[in-house]
Amino acid sequence: MIRAQVGGEYDVAVYARNFQPEVTEALVTYGSYDVVVRIETNDMARLDEIVTKLRKHPLVKETVTLVASP
Repeated sequence: MIRAQVGGEYDVAVYARNFQPEVTEALVTYGSYDVVVRIETNDMARLDEIVTKLRKHPLVKETVTLVASP
C-alpha cells in the first residue's frame, strides 16, 4: 500500500506496473492509501528489490508491505 504525493497516485500506479510479471495489480484507491500494489513472488530478495524501487519513486511518501501466506 502506498501513500503518494497529492496528484501523483496515477503516475505511481503506472510505474508499479513496470515490474511485471511479479506485479499483478496496481490500483488507485481512495482512503488512507492512494495505491495498492499486488506483488506475487516466492523470492524474498526480488520482493525487496521491487519494494525498494517503489519507495525510491519521487512521488511516493510512504509504503506499507504486507506478506501473505497461501
